Amino acid sequence: MIEIIFSIQNQIDIIKPANIKSIEKFILLNFLNSSQSNTEKIVDLLRKENTNYEIIDVKEQFADIVIKTGKAVMKEKEKEFIVNLINIPSLIATSVITSFILLNKNAELVFQTETIMVEDIMPVDLTDEHLKILSIIGNGTFSITKIVEKSNLSLATAWRRVMDLKKEGLVVSRYADYKLTKKGKMLFSIFSNG
Repeated sequence: MIEIIFSIQNQIDIIKPANIKSIEKFILLNFLNSSQSNTEKIVDLLRKENTNYEIIDVKEQFADIVIKTGKAVMKEKEKEFIVNLINIPSLIATSVITSFILLNKNAELVFQTETIMVEDIMPVDLTDEHLKILSIIGNGTFSITKIVEKSNLSLATAWRRVMDLKKEGLVVSRYADYKLTKKGKMLFSIFSNG
């Protein structure tokens, strides 16, 4: 697991020595216009804990953050990522999230109140048939036979659309029934008339 951290005020307070051991490597985005004492404190802590880290100098500009974060992620493409976004300014958070979305790379995003996965905010391309099936499954757990019955689609078409929804992470199957994932429930709620 690789954790992306930031050289801004209060970030040092979020890095807990007990959690450092579970992280294989830290990537420190060092903002050139921020106080270097923040960077020094973080580096001192990482050295003290004898952990692997990399410092990447960035300007506090959207494109620079997206590009340099993206390049760092690409170098570690087989690794899992966690991004601690607690108390991080919105431009920085948006830039880092955009890097993962552009690369179609999943990461665990930690905010003050909850943790979400990048895969849950990836865009999806849905047809009217997909939306029809999503709304059917949104009202319960259904077998493919029930979905065909309620949607008036052919078995082959319904099956392909359900497999598309499954591939997009919108539905999961349990035995022969399908139900919505968290991402699927959010889309269902957006498109529902209630």
